[in-house]
Amino acid sequence: MEEMIFSCLVPGGHCEWFHLRDFVVKFNEINGTSYVRSECLDVYGKENQHPGQTPKRPEVLLECEGEVPLVIERKAVVWPSTHQRDHSKEHELLGDVADVVREEFSDKLYQLSFWEIDLKGKSRKQVREFAEQISGLIVSNCDMAKSLTGIGGRSPVRWGFRPLASHEIDEPHQATGICSEVHVSSSWDLNPEEFHLRREAALKGFADRFDREANKAAPKFDDFSDCKKLFVVQFFGDHDSVTDEDIVGIINASQLPKQIDEVWLTGREWISLEDHELTWERVR
Repeated sequence: MEEMIFSCLVPGGHCEWFHLRDFVVKFNEINGTSYVRSECLDVYGKENQHPGQTPKRPEVLLECEGEVPLVIERKAVVWPSTHQRDHSKEHELLGDVADVVREEFSDKLYQLSFWEIDLKGKSRKQVREFAEQISGLIVSNCDMAKSLTGIGGRSPVRWGFRPLASHEIDEPHQATGICSEVHVSSSWDLNPEEFHLRREAALKGFADRFDREANKAAPKFDDFSDCKKLFVVQFFGDHDSVTDEDIVGIINASQLPKQIDEVWLTGREWISLEDHELTWERVR
């Protein structure tokens, strides 16, 4: 298992079973068991609103004949706290531009490139305005945008738009449409002192967030003393100064609440040069 820090949170339904189905398959494979979902414990009724007077519960209850029942709580450990808000703007910029230009540019696969740092701290309204300006420039300069060199500029943010050559198209991509290339600033471009400060901030940030999520999860297990209590975590955020070994170290160094029996960490398992599957490993 590798690459344990993810950039993009995956949406799911109200019930965490959307995220946990594959975990249970992996858990059974590792342990030689056949646990199945018995109940989604955190679905509380109309629109899944949690009644204030009802104790919060883990996500799912699993049962297997001859085995101790399992309850699972899954948490996303996100650092910095603004990560998802900033990252979602990258999707919004691409989506808004694609919505405008898609009809005119449906003959090939085109790439919209921009710099991640140019969207940080911007409001959704500003990002929509950026998309409106960029898409207007693309449509009004159609011939240039379809040329090999494409079109681009430095206003309202740094951006480029061009058709991709066949050798540039990864296998999972469709043959036509609009994709994105997001240029990300790297911690490795910093001087040693700046890199050290960024790394220390990231390590502390992830550690604080893990402790916070573990402590939020713990009381949900209080009414399930007859079950084995699993805490499944997936880390999201800025990660180029933090290693997989750092993440495992953060979990092992944590003062884990007594209600949690096991901690399982989500990572990637590469099945080809271009594609991966989620996998899980018990780390505590």
